[in-house]
Amino acid sequence: MAEMETYHAQKVEDFSSLAKEHLDGEIALYEQILTRLRVARRSFDPPQLEELSTSPRQPSIYERELEQPRLGAAPLLQPCPHVFDSAPMRPVSVVIQEGVGMLLGGSATSVGRGSVFGKFW
Repeated sequence: MAEMETYHAQKVEDFSSLAKEHLDGEIALYEQILTRLRVARRSFDPPQLEELSTSPRQPSIYERELEQPRLGAAPLLQPCPHVFDSAPMRPVSVVIQEGVGMLLGGSATSVGRGSVFGKFW
């Protein structure tokens, strides 16, 4: 019983440390996001907002496509057709039968009963 209690205690400690590490990482990530959002928010306060309104507007990279948008995207690449063909694949029972035949020293293509264990009969 002592081994089970030790195992359970170690399992609880491992889970606790793993959960704490994950949550600390999430907290750090969201603190970075909050910092960026606060900096962006400060740019809309009165002193910075007045500076933004006096400077020229920067055109968007998508603005030139507003009149004639590119809606026809190139098609995604598809895998080669032979990936989907089932003809070159052999049934599992044939592979097992041939493997057993190799282990027992018989020919892999001998005519048998058509069962997975055809080499044994």
